[in-house]
Amino acid sequence: MGAGKVLGAMLGLMLGLLIGGPWAIVLALIAGFAAGHYFDEQHAAPQDFPELFTDFPAT
Repeated sequence: MGAGKVLGAMLGLMLGLLIGGPWAIVLALIAGFAAGHYFDEQHAAPQDFPELFTDFPAT
């Protein structure tokens, strides 16, 4: 689990607790987790695809 997911879930939980009510807590927690997942995916290292570079000469 990435750090963004954990941080997003923690912030969502804090926001839900500030709003109050059980549904607000659960929905804010889920929204924070989803936002953290999106952040982790956007800042992940790119995958290696060596077959993409087969057309270029090796230096």
